[in-house]
Parts: sequence; structure tokens; C-alpha cells
Amino acid sequence: MAYLTPAALWALQNNCRVVISTNTINLQDQLILKDIPDLCDALRIPLQAAILKGRGNYLCPRRLETMRRRGPENTDELRVLAKVFGLAARNTNRRSQRN
Repeated sequence: MAYLTPAALWALQNNCRVVISTNTINLQDQLILKDIPDLCDALRIPLQAAILKGRGNYLCPRRLETMRRRGPENTDELRVLAKVFGLAARNTNRRSQRN
């Protein structure tokens, strides 16, 4: 909270955006779900906040296709394939149940 207060006040006074960079998704979640709303309530100020995640958190379609064709080479790749194709199977089942 110590760095949020001056950043929020500066942003409001200068009508500018402030970027707060974190190293973990957990901290991003804490900021967006708890710390920023708590600050808004405590100071009675309106703030807007958004999360921008790094490219390492997104799946590249080309790399996914390569991984699918050659098969996973490690447990991380296996987890990615299981999640992606597990989600695809669930979405397909939902669509077929609606028809």
C-alpha cells in the first residue's frame, strides 16, 4: 500500500496513468482484487485499474501447433496440451448439449 497511495494521488492530480509492474501473477491479483479497492475505499477516490500480463502468459498458436505435431518434450508442455485440449473438449461438449 505504501507505493500505491502516492502513485494513485499523483495520477489523479496529473490526470495521468501509472504503471505498477509486478513479478508474479499472485501479486497482480492481490493488487487488483484487494489492495486497489481498499485504497479507493480508504481515500474515497475513484481509480480505474487494469491488468496487463506479459507475453509469457499467452499461448502462441504456431508453437502450440508445433508442440501438438511433435508431442510434448517435458512436463510443462504436457500440462499445456492437457489444458488446451481439455478446454476444447469441454467447449465442444457444451455446444453439442445446446443443440
